[in-house]
Amino acid sequence: MNLDPPYKSARTRSQLLVLMLALALLPIVTILLNLTQLLGLLFRMDAVSTDAEAEAWINEMNRFGSNFPAIALRQQFAQVVAAAAWLIWQHRFVASLLALGLDLETTPGNSIGRWFVPVLNLVTPFQLFARIDALLGSGARILIRWWWVLFLIGAIGPSVYSLAIDRVDDSALSVVAASAVAVQVSLAIAAVLAILVVRRLQGAADELSEQPPAPVSP
Repeated sequence: MNLDPPYKSARTRSQLLVLMLALALLPIVTILLNLTQLLGLLFRMDAVSTDAEAEAWINEMNRFGSNFPAIALRQQFAQVVAAAAWLIWQHRFVASLLALGLDLETTPGNSIGRWFVPVLNLVTPFQLFARIDALLGSGARILIRWWWVLFLIGAIGPSVYSLAIDRVDDSALSVVAASAVAVQVSLAIAAVLAILVVRRLQGAADELSEQPPAPVSP
């Protein structure tokens, strides 16, 4: 008697996830445009020589300061939605791989828990997807490596430069802003790579599910 759960493809959830990741790129682009504007203002700071120029510069900085929090909030919302879509897909995806007989050394629930264990969550999600890639033979290992490195930079970077901005003098603000731009670029590339990883792994899983089962030896 076969007690293995039936294979249920996570393709629909992967398509929704890809859409959410693509939409999450929009606020990142908006953030990048605003940070580029901030960099320009900071580089112009030393060139301000008249009262009129100083007033114009202050007005632009105030405009940036009033607009940026709302833009950052939209980015955070998009990231939360994308993260929820990722976890929903991952749960079904891991369950489907277990139904195919792959030895993942985890369960769908435990695979989600890997994201929430401090310190270990810097490594264990990557290890899971690297193992999945190896078992499926999807050839996505390099994509997964770069996605994970850039994702960590994008995830940890904002906390670092948020702390730094309160501890540096005005002359170093441009360095902090440039670092913020680099973090957002990393986050954008990570989102694109995540889309490629999801599509590659999901496609490999569906292809494996369509293969006829191996004959049972008498």
